Amino acid sequence: MPLIRALQGSDQRKTATSRCARPIAFRAPPFNWIVFSIASGTRPTQAKTCRISQGLAMESDWSIQEWMELWPYALLIVTLMSWGLYHFLAPAGWRERTGAGVVQAFIIALYAEMYGFPLTLYLLSSFLPQKLPLTHSSGHLWSALLGAGEIGSVIETLIGYSILMAGALLIVKGWVRIHFAGDHLVNSGPYSLIRHPQYAGIFLVVAGEIIDWPTALTIILAPIVFGMYIRLAQREESSLVAEFGMEYRTYQQRVPMFIPTWRKLLS
Repeated sequence: MPLIRALQGSDQRKTATSRCARPIAFRAPPFNWIVFSIASGTRPTQAKTCRISQGLAMESDWSIQEWMELWPYALLIVTLMSWGLYHFLAPAGWRERTGAGVVQAFIIALYAEMYGFPLTLYLLSSFLPQKLPLTHSSGHLWSALLGAGEIGSVIETLIGYSILMAGALLIVKGWVRIHFAGDHLVNSGPYSLIRHPQYAGIFLVVAGEIIDWPTALTIILAPIVFGMYIRLAQREESSLVAEFGMEYRTYQQRVPMFIPTWRKLLS
């Protein structure tokens, strides 16, 4: 009898281990079910956690409810980034305010998924043959799609946030130069490298976020942001030519618009 019980216990452990060893994939439930669950506060899926003995890895899956519990982080980051956007860009005309509004929509769309509801993962799981696990690291979509795992997510984050920080630095440095310039033409500091460092900074911030955490909405909004600010820069240059005349014409010929030359960077 003890031998039979031992064998039965061994079989049960093998069954549990093999069940846990299978990867847990996020398969999208019906959309109306998710909407109802969000509105009612009920849990649409249960968190699945399997601990595998004998050196095997632990696999965990989040529920939609657990992901949505991160909303306070989304609200905090959106508030801080929106403040920085309007403070350092200081949009004056309606075109500038429209551009800043699109960038703010980009920020909200990004962090609403990063710390809110994973809409892009839900959409992709509906038609991709590759089922993405509903874990926070799957938001690093390029790494998840390539199967690069946690190391790929870390590399993706380092690259994305390096570009983002370079862009934020350009925005702040450009604001400092303009804020203390008065009515003079600014052509020093970052303005000695490119004519529109703040707008170039916005491009880098958007590109860094797309690299680190791409979503369906931010990929749609990114080219709109680029197009609006390129057009806005062209309009501003027409006004600057009218105000400063030949001085600005010479500056245009000497300094590129958004991308600095290697010679200027090295010097």
